[in-house]
Amino acid sequence: MKVDYRTTLYKDDSIRMIEAVKHHFCCEQMGEALDDNFIGFGEFIDSILNQDTAVNIAVCHPWPEGAAWDFTQINFCPFCAAPIKTEQISK
Repeated sequence: MKVDYRTTLYKDDSIRMIEAVKHHFCCEQMGEALDDNFIGFGEFIDSILNQDTAVNIAVCHPWPEGAAWDFTQINFCPFCAAPIKTEQISK
């Protein structure tokens, strides 16, 4: 799997947001997992300003007051074992 992403910068050149532009799936199961929000790029749940360039698995910890999300980086597809790569593209 490969994810092309771009960054939006503040005027002082600090990173404001990182967003995925295109996903190149290694297998059908990976595409389905991304569509179902089990796997995603960066902080993909309840995050407005993503600053993470990894592909992550999301784990939900439900609480009576709400939910807490943990993101664990993965380097290989959990379905077909293909390497996961991310690449920054120009604006």
